Amino acid sequence: MARPVQILVEGREDVSITCAILGISRNECANERCQVTAVGGKSKFEQVLKGWKAATSPSSFLRTGLEKLVLVVDADEDEDQTRKNLTAQLTRAGYPLPSSSSSLATPTESTFTFQTEFVLLPGGNRPGAMEDLVLTALASGQGLVLADKYLADVCRAGLDHHATLGPGAAKHFIGSEPSTKGRIQALLSQFSKENYKLLGMAFDDGIIDANAEEFAAFRERLRAL
Repeated sequence: MARPVQILVEGREDVSITCAILGISRNECANERCQVTAVGGKSKFEQVLKGWKAATSPSSFLRTGLEKLVLVVDADEDEDQTRKNLTAQLTRAGYPLPSSSSSLATPTESTFTFQTEFVLLPGGNRPGAMEDLVLTALASGQGLVLADKYLADVCRAGLDHHATLGPGAAKHFIGSEPSTKGRIQALLSQFSKENYKLLGMAFDDGIIDANAEEFAAFRERLRAL
C-alpha cells in the first residue's frame, strides 16, 4: 500500500534512525501515513525520482494519493550548497520544488498535486550529518566519555582502529582524531554486541533513546508531515 507521505533518505543507516525517531518498525519502514526509503546516496535522488515518474503502474504512489515528498539529507560541509544540489536534482527529474503545492505530469498525461520538502540535518543551518544528532544525544550521558576513553586507550596502545572497531571503521578516522561516525562506533563497541551494524539496532535495545531532547526538532518535523 502506497503511503501519502514518502520520505527519501540517503542510506540504510538513515532509514534506521528515521524509523526509530518516528516510532515505526525498521523492518516495515512504514506506518499508516509515512514510508521511509533509502536511495543509496546523496547523488541518487534524481535517478530514483525519474524512475518513479516513469512508472505507469496504477499502484504507483504517484497515482494513489501522494501528499508530500520529503528528502532528508545530511547538510555536510555547506547546507546552502547541499540545498542547491537537491534543487538541481529535482529540477532535472522534472519534480516540483519545495514551495506551495505543485503539480507533476506523468507519462500517462495524468497530473498529480503534492508538496515537496527538504529536511537538512543536523539542522539550524549547521554543517554536519544525521549522526551528529546521535552523538549529541549520547554526549548527554556517560556514553561519550566511554567512547573518548576507549579511543585514547587504542591510540596509546598503537593499535589499528580497523582491527579494533571492525571492517570499514578505519575510513572514519584521521590520525588519532575520529569523526562523528567513528566516535559512535567506538561507543557502541562498549556494549559488546558485534552486530550493531546499524544504529537502528542500538535504538531498538534502548542504548540510544529516540525520545531524547536532541532529536526533538527532527522528530516534530517528521510527525507534522
